This record gives sequence, structure tokens and C-alpha cells, in this order.
Amino acid sequence: MPRTSRPARPSRLDGTHERAEKLLSHVNTSLLAESSLRSERLDGRLKRAAAALTVVASAALLLDIAAFLLPDVSGQARVVIVSGVTLLAAGLLGATISWSREATLSGDRVRNARRYSDS
Repeated sequence: MPRTSRPARPSRLDGTHERAEKLLSHVNTSLLAESSLRSERLDGRLKRAAAALTVVASAALLLDIAAFLLPDVSGQARVVIVSGVTLLAAGLLGATISWSREATLSGDRVRNARRYSDS
């Protein structure tokens, strides 16, 4: 006598599989968010480094221009010019770093607020 097939009952594995998929999806989303955050932080550091190098290159250019325009000045005048350009570059460098850190911190605050509001 042939066996009649019974309708399949849902097994426990079906629910486990769905939960595992949801968990993996959540982990994937979290990893992508963390990767994006690290990328943004690295981008911010690279931008600060580029800004600092730009300020230093500008100061070197100012010194070259001053040496070209004022070739026959006294030693004291050269010291004043070099000191002035160096102080100007240091001030601009400090302002650039301070401004970029403030922008980075405010961006972090916005991202953190979004992250906690999504949870």
C-alpha cells in the first residue's frame, strides 16, 4: 500500500533561517555604517593635512616673492620679513586646523544624533 504524503509542517529551521537573515542584514548595515564613518574621518584628516601643506607652501611663496622684490634690504629687514611671514603662516595654520576640527566635530554630532534617532 502506498504511503500518502502528509502536508509539510513548518519546521523550526524556517524561523531560525529568517532570524539569521535578519541578523546578517543588521550586521551588514552596521559594518557599512562603520566603514563609511571611518572613511569620513580619514577624509577629514587628509583635508586638514592638505590645508596645512597649502598654508606652508603659501608662506614659502611669500618668502620667495619678498626675496625677489626686496633683494638689497638689510639683515634686520630680512629677519622682520621672515618672522612676519612665519607668524602669519603659523596663525593661518592654527586657524585652518581649528576650523576644520570644529567642522568635523559638528559633523560627528549630527551623525551621532541621526544614529541614535534611527535606533
